[in-house]
Amino acid sequence: SRLLAARGNNSFGVVGVAPDHVTLVSLQVCSAGACPLVYLVEAIDMAIDIEVDVVSMSLRYFINTYSNAERSLLEDILRRAQEEDIILVSGAGNENIFADNCYPCWNGGPNGICVAALSDGPDYELAGFSNYGDRVDIAAFGQNLYLGTSSSGNHVTSSGTSYATPIVSGAVAILLSLGVDPLMVKRLLLAGADHFET
Repeated sequence: SRLLAARGNNSFGVVGVAPDHVTLVSLQVCSAGACPLVYLVEAIDMAIDIEVDVVSMSLRYFINTYSNAERSLLEDILRRAQEEDIILVSGAGNENIFADNCYPCWNGGPNGICVAALSDGPDYELAGFSNYGDRVDIAAFGQNLYLGTSSSGNHVTSSGTSYATPIVSGAVAILLSLGVDPLMVKRLLLAGADHFET
């Protein structure tokens, strides 16, 4: 959340992408390293009920390990959210694989944005760990990102599509705050992004 919405002049030494354009609603899905699929479904259902504009998801499920009923449940809630003009931004994952089995990212849709991670090098290449593929829409920096200072005063950096995702979510929030129609946000982001051969 620091990358997305941290306000300036804080004790962490970092300002988020959209500090003045975001009200965060914490819908925790993971606990002690476990992220049951049903918790994600319930969280998105709650997001629909409270009419959020953007859901930023820094998690990944290998959907082929779930039953058809579970997969259908996830796909239905992702579709419902998009029908309510909610923009779903999710990380592609960090296994350096083709992301066709990685949900919710691979679900796609007009309001679904799948995010890969760029390396911290000067050439704007995908990070060596980032998942990739046809439905990966955009990449943002996700390697060795400075996250500010810890409570003990140490500088903190980290890597992953989980860090690239809130950067894109912040850009989405800024566009929405400017009055851009939700169905145009993904198109504008993709049209304005630099394009590279993979």
